[in-house]
Amino acid sequence: MEYKIALISGDGIGPEIVAEAKKVLDSVCQKYHHTFSYSEVLLGGASIDVHGVPLTEEAIATAKASDAVLMGSIGGDAKTSLWYKLEPSLRPEAGLLKLRKSLGLFANIRPAYLYDELKAASSFEIQKVDTYYKRRNPIKLIKDTLSCIFTTKDIIVLLSGNGMRFYFPILFFSKKVLKSRIYHDVIGGNLDQYVCEYPKFKKYLNSFEVNLVETKSMKDKLVLQGINNCEVMPNFKRLKIASIKPEEIKEPYRFCMFSRVMKEKGVEDAVKAVEQINTQNRKKICELDIFGRI
Repeated sequence: MEYKIALISGDGIGPEIVAEAKKVLDSVCQKYHHTFSYSEVLLGGASIDVHGVPLTEEAIATAKASDAVLMGSIGGDAKTSLWYKLEPSLRPEAGLLKLRKSLGLFANIRPAYLYDELKAASSFEIQKVDTYYKRRNPIKLIKDTLSCIFTTKDIIVLLSGNGMRFYFPILFFSKKVLKSRIYHDVIGGNLDQYVCEYPKFKKYLNSFEVNLVETKSMKDKLVLQGINNCEVMPNFKRLKIASIKPEEIKEPYRFCMFSRVMKEKGVEDAVKAVEQINTQNRKKICELDIFGRI
């Protein structure tokens, strides 16, 4: 198979992430005899620095002409970057919104959702504190938070900037007084800047069992800020590719989708695609398993 892929390295840790992801794609090509041709596309701050705008029409055309778009991250520190001195329509995020609209994208999938099926399959009890509805139901958020810190010993947290300011003191108390074990999965690549802005973060972060970061460069930045318990999280790029012989791959091909079962998440499109493949081949070539809330 031959595919055209638009590479958007973007800003911050984006170039490092995309470079590693491209290595994975190249390994797929080598193992399964595919051909991927890449086109570099500028977006966000990288585009502003070169073209003066966060996304050019040429970049949109390249993305539309590609079979897929692989993007790292865009934007920087809103308080210090010159990009955020520009009017809103010229800032990095405006380019991302324009690209999404141009490509007709509507779903943003994040890996922090705990599905009931996975929770039930666990050999130990899992409690979840969902901060998404914090403004709609703050009392429930406080109740769930207190229940978590007083009834569990192992706590895994994924926090945004506002979440860190709210939860870090609570987690520090839980660690020191209740002897909880805190595992901090770092979101994004700006934690070192938060440590500079909020010096108390250094004490909080060093009290945790570990701060898991995505890349070595993120770890190095935090070490320079005095955070001594950072680890680069092993992810798919470090896993050994399974050795599967072509004769071991047999029809029907089984696909799995984790998503809320709703049109806006593309579930109907996935079902129609499988139906179309099976109809065209006049037999069951593919199967699709969907895990998620209805």
